[in-house]
Amino acid sequence: MTNGPMTNERPSSNGQSFVNVINAPLWSLVIGHWSFTGSLCHWSLVIFLACAGAQCRFNSALLLRLSMNQEQTVLLVDDSENDLLLMRMAFQKAGFNNPLQVVRDGEEAIAYLKGDGPYKDRLKYPLPGVVLLDLNMPKKTGFDVLAWARSQRGLKHIPIVILTASMRLEDVERAHDLGASSFLVKPPAIEDLVSMIRCLRDWLRMNYLPPLNEFVRK
Repeated sequence: MTNGPMTNERPSSNGQSFVNVINAPLWSLVIGHWSFTGSLCHWSLVIFLACAGAQCRFNSALLLRLSMNQEQTVLLVDDSENDLLLMRMAFQKAGFNNPLQVVRDGEEAIAYLKGDGPYKDRLKYPLPGVVLLDLNMPKKTGFDVLAWARSQRGLKHIPIVILTASMRLEDVERAHDLGASSFLVKPPAIEDLVSMIRCLRDWLRMNYLPPLNEFVRK
């Protein structure tokens, strides 16, 4: 029989002996505590770095999306020079700095979206990321433009926001039936218009937009 202190040993997960704490020397307890604490620190650092990396990837993706959406062109379709002036003021006051293209009737809007005539140059007149569309216009109405655009494979995903003075329920229902993304009523006060445009700006920046398709049926 071997003399010496009794130890209660059992194999550990790595094949080494685990000495009962009651009979373990003080130095082994200190080393064991340091090893355990070091392991915790190691895994805490691993988890922290993983979370930090995920956060960085999320922030990078968010910044990329914001940057891309800030480059999206806004197409404003309205025949009223006074309303166009107010809209430009509201865009400036709201800090909505996306490129802004303006057309003044329904036929011109369709020509722009088709890329007909002067709008063939897509570097100068790119497809819009969002269309702000008035309803009551000469030649072709906003309803005509909306119905045509939603029949085009390359345009059906572009958000089309009705921006009009009409508050008629039948206009709201018809616009949504034709595929309008939203129906907004022009407020009479410039401060309220600025607030509306600021909300539209934030929505466009945060929204995930599909890639624009250049194919439009002539």
